[in-house]
Amino acid sequence: MHMKTIFGRLLKPLIYVAVMSPSLCVAQTTTIDYQAWSTSQCNAFGSPTTINSVVHQSTIGQPTYGSANSPITLFCTYQNSAPIGTQYKIQYNFLPNHQYTVTVNAAGITNNQVPTLNLELASFNGSSALCNGAASISTATSATNAPILTNTFLNHQFNYSIGNQGYGALAISAIPGFSDPAASQWIIIRKITITDVTPQAPTFTLSASATTRSCGSQNAVTFTVQNPTNATVSKYKFYPASNAWMYNGAAAPSVIEITPPANSITLTPVSCAGPNTMSAHAVWQNQNIATNNVATTVTTPDMMIYGPNTLLPNEAGFFDIQGVTSTPINYNWPCSFASLPQWSSSHSSQTHFYNTSGTMFNTYFYTNFNFLPPGSFGQTVTVKADVNLCGVNKQLTKDVFIRPQLVIGPFAAKANAVQTEALTMSLIPNPSNGIFKMQCNNPVQDAAITISSVAGKVIQKTKVTGTEWAFDLSDAPAGVYFIQLIYGQKSIIERIVKQ
Repeated sequence: MHMKTIFGRLLKPLIYVAVMSPSLCVAQTTTIDYQAWSTSQCNAFGSPTTINSVVHQSTIGQPTYGSANSPITLFCTYQNSAPIGTQYKIQYNFLPNHQYTVTVNAAGITNNQVPTLNLELASFNGSSALCNGAASISTATSATNAPILTNTFLNHQFNYSIGNQGYGALAISAIPGFSDPAASQWIIIRKITITDVTPQAPTFTLSASATTRSCGSQNAVTFTVQNPTNATVSKYKFYPASNAWMYNGAAAPSVIEITPPANSITLTPVSCAGPNTMSAHAVWQNQNIATNNVATTVTTPDMMIYGPNTLLPNEAGFFDIQGVTSTPINYNWPCSFASLPQWSSSHSSQTHFYNTSGTMFNTYFYTNFNFLPPGSFGQTVTVKADVNLCGVNKQLTKDVFIRPQLVIGPFAAKANAVQTEALTMSLIPNPSNGIFKMQCNNPVQDAAITISSVAGKVIQKTKVTGTEWAFDLSDAPAGVYFIQLIYGQKSIIERIVKQ
C-alpha cells in the first residue's frame, strides 16, 4: 500500500494542550512544529536541519517526511529476528539540576503490533545520511519509552530530572514491537514540546547576632541561615573570611558545612582582624543557592592629633597621636597598627616633618621660613596623619595657624630682640617621677608657663623670669603632659611623661 494512502487513514489530530508550569516555576518552552515544515530529502535529517531554531540530525536509519498531517515518519520492524528502526537527534541544552517535561504528539501505524517511542538524553553526535530505510537498533537502558497503541495522535509526556551532568541532545527512536512473521510499523510525529519546569529556587537569608565589634574584641558571633519557605535543604555552607575567625578553638576553615536541622555556626573573631564579609550557601536540589552576604565592621578607639595651635614660620612644633580617653596609642591599645602613621599637610611643598622617636606616633612639624608672604596676617595649615588599626583606615587632622613674627605693644623691642635668636627649652629628666627642671637657652622675663593634660585640662599656670625653673607634678596621675612657654610672640610646646 502506498505510504500516503496509509497516512490518509490517520484520524485528525487532537487539540494540542500546552504543558503548564507549576506555580513555583519559571517555565521556558521550546516547540518544534513539524507540520509547519517540509522537505524533499529522502532522508529528512540526512544533513543538519534547523526547525524552529532547533538543529536535527539523523543518526540511525532514514527518517522521512510524509505530508503536513503526517510529517516525520520513523519506520521499524524485525529483520531476521533482529529489530531494525529509525532514530534522529535534536540539539537542546538540558541544564544540570534542572527539570524538564518533553511532550511528543505522535501516532502509529502498528499492524497489530506495539512499536515503542523511545527518548534518551544524549550528546549531539553521530549521523546517518543514507536513504536505505531502517537500520539495526536497540533500546538504551537509560531511555524512557511510550508504547504507541493507536493511529490517533496523542500527547506522550516524558519527565526528566537532570543531575549534576547536563546533556546536549535528545535522541528520538522508533523501536518495533516483536512480530513473526515481521510486520511493518511506523511512528509518526507532528510536534515536540520541551518545557523547563525547574522550580524557582527558594530564598535563604543570612543574619548575624552582631555586625559591629570593637577593635580587639573577641565576643562570639553567631551566623544563621533562615529558610522562610521550609525548603528541603541537604546542607548549609558558610565561608568565613581568611584569618578573621576562630571555630571550635582553631582557625576557621575556608568552608564550614553543617547538616539541617542545624542552621547556624558560632565563631570567635581574631582579636585584631579587620572588617570582613561572611557568605553562605544552602544546598537545595544539588544546587548551591547563595544567601545575602553579611558585613561585619570594626570600630577603633577615638584618636586625635595633639600639638600647638599656633606656630611661627620655621618654628618646630611637637605633634602626637593619642586616644581621646586613653594613654598614648603606642602603649596600651590591644592591637598594633597595620603600618606606622603617615604624616602630611595641606601645604606639602612648604612644610616639613621629622621624627626622633622611631615610632612615628609623634613628630616635629615646621614650615619654611618664608612660608608667609610679606604683609600676611597668617595662614592655616592642616596637619594630617593617616593611620590603620584593625584594618580600618582613618585620617586624623589638626589645623595649625602660622602667624607672622609681629609684636605690638610697649614690650615689642625687648621681645623682638629675643626673637632674633632661637629660643629653645628642655625638660630634665623626661620621663620623670613628677619633679623636673625646665631650662631655656636665653633668659626670658614674665614668660607664661602652662602645664596641661592630654585632655586639655590645665594643671598649672605661672609666669617665670630667667633661664631655669623647677616644677612638681608629684600629685598628678601618671601620663603625658604638655608644657607650653609663651614669651612675646614666641610659643614653645614640649611633652613630658610622668611615670
